[in-house]
Amino acid sequence: FKEQIVHETVEKVTQIMKDRLSQSQDWMSDSSSSSAPIPDPERETSMGSLYDWLLACSHCKKRILGIRYQCSTCSSFSICEQCEAEGCDHDPNHLFLKMRRPVEPCAEEPHAPPSFSMEQVRFQKHMHKTFLKAEKQRLRAEKRQRKAEVKELEKQLKLHRRIHRWHPMDSPQP
Repeated sequence: FKEQIVHETVEKVTQIMKDRLSQSQDWMSDSSSSSAPIPDPERETSMGSLYDWLLACSHCKKRILGIRYQCSTCSSFSICEQCEAEGCDHDPNHLFLKMRRPVEPCAEEPHAPPSFSMEQVRFQKHMHKTFLKAEKQRLRAEKRQRKAEVKELEKQLKLHRRIHRWHPMDSPQP
């Protein structure tokens, strides 16, 4: 059971890291997404700290202000906070990434290679180390489980041999 939880956690962390790294590429190709961009020069709204994503919600088609939920599987599917709270008709097996602000500002050149800050690089290295550590723990647990199974089988075999030695079934009875 623990092995399954560790395995699922490792898969989720790996998927989230892949999505976060690919988000910078998604910003450049956002024009091909089904979340329709909304042309508006203002990036901060008059509401203060709410970020204007310049995107329409894939569910209610209203402008996404503030927190954006992006499907981790379908990168072109984004919904607003209200639609996420109410529930939408998207695949229930897909996980949503909660995004407060973009990783990179959209105002840069559209075809510029993504530049990562030192914090992002450190975070990536940390996640890589965390992933490796979790994988090692999973493999060690698997090895311990196999050893325990081998010991149990050896005990059963030994017991089976003793039983046959003292009570032979094949001996002829008079």
